[in-house]
Amino acid sequence: MRPKTKRQKQYAEWAGMLPPLDEKRKEWAKKLFPPQALYYSRRGNNCEFWCQCCGTIVPTLGKWLLVDQVAPWTCPNCGAVCEVLPQYNGGMMGNYNSHTRQRGVNPVTNRYVTLVDIFQGHQVFRTFDVWRWNRRDGNDERGRWKTAPTEYEYYEIYQNWVDEKGAEVITSRSYTRSCGHFSWSYHSDWGVNFHNAHCSGYYVFDDVFEVAGNWIFPRMMVTPMLKRNGFPTRLPAGAVCKYDLAKMAVRLLTDADFEKLTKMGQPAGVAGFFLDKPFEEISRFMNAIRICTKNGYRIKDAGLWIDYIENLVELGKDTHSPKYLCPRNLEKAHERASRAVERIREKKREEERTREARKWEKRYAVAKAPFLGIAFGDDTVQIAVLQSVEAVRREGKAMHHCVFSNGYYKHPDRVLLSAKDMDGNRLETIEIGLDPFKVLQSRGLQNKATKEHKRIVELCEANMDAFRRAVPEMTVPLHLVGKNAHFYQD
Repeated sequence: MRPKTKRQKQYAEWAGMLPPLDEKRKEWAKKLFPPQALYYSRRGNNCEFWCQCCGTIVPTLGKWLLVDQVAPWTCPNCGAVCEVLPQYNGGMMGNYNSHTRQRGVNPVTNRYVTLVDIFQGHQVFRTFDVWRWNRRDGNDERGRWKTAPTEYEYYEIYQNWVDEKGAEVITSRSYTRSCGHFSWSYHSDWGVNFHNAHCSGYYVFDDVFEVAGNWIFPRMMVTPMLKRNGFPTRLPAGAVCKYDLAKMAVRLLTDADFEKLTKMGQPAGVAGFFLDKPFEEISRFMNAIRICTKNGYRIKDAGLWIDYIENLVELGKDTHSPKYLCPRNLEKAHERASRAVERIREKKREEERTREARKWEKRYAVAKAPFLGIAFGDDTVQIAVLQSVEAVRREGKAMHHCVFSNGYYKHPDRVLLSAKDMDGNRLETIEIGLDPFKVLQSRGLQNKATKEHKRIVELCEANMDAFRRAVPEMTVPLHLVGKNAHFYQD
């Protein structure tokens, strides 16, 4: 969009005055592309390797039918050890290759790189779209493709400007995007844009103007104000930014707690973790981070450490003690705390289910009264209807299945039974449906079938008449269960 305010117009004017990349930075950007070679298979034995680093084409005899099994190829011209990729026979990259019997693979052709710089005393994050091109320049006198040198192109596509008060303005080239398409108009005029990550309900669009994920030039120029507030001035060589440096600059100039966080000496990932969090999130953990810093403990995985601290709070541990805040092995400490929290939560869920089950005792006794006296068996197995909801709970706990937790006792048209051996040991839990009359399922320990499973099912089917005779005595007739569901759900 066209700039409207005085500040937007100023930044849009400065955007066209920024100097181009110098040769040192251009050479650095070239090294970001991986060494790759395309295997180009043509008719007969006229096959060749095409180096994407320098553009050299090297003919080879024979065909490599399985390109994914080819060892890295060394270019005789530039010495690059290249990964070999299949290439379509005479067509566009990415199409099906009838010679290699697999899809062609696109080489890496572009990178987003960001230069952190100062212009007219203002902090600016300049993002470039760097392209690596390889073209074929026709045939030589022997009818072979000419060797074409690799070309690099550098297009500046947007800038994030931040003033000393933390106000951000984005100037950019125009672009088009959809669910399956994105392209920059590299030669359009500079305009003003805004962060634009959103979800349409069908597609999720990333923020076009977020520096996170870009390659950052190692040497960064930072304003004195940002440097004073703790902005990093150097990144490891070849680093990919894991968080948005422009957003960090804004946060450092507008949030005092975030500024304190960056100055504590913890890894940059800690500040990066809180970058998108609300202001109050930092204050929740600020004291714990101070204690870690005071005791020389470095938080290497901020997300895991925060999750671990929240578990400690739920467990009622002292979150002011270095004993808990500074674990020697964070992964193991987090695992132990997570298991302890899960045990507590499961205990609370069990108590909640038990309280609910007590409300169902009277209802269960009335609804299942005609069936409670049913019992049958033979000389090896004894089967009886479970007499109460508490009996269902004990059955589920002993057998380690979901007969209680999933509320099977609430179904008005089903009857639950327990099969035991002659010594009183539980064998299986049976669920019998009353419409139609049949065994719906019979489960042993941890839902596994026992050796007596077949015999248990046969006994239930042989005694199904006992359930048929009991149905007329139900409080709510079976054919009206659906219309009287409130009897079981109130």
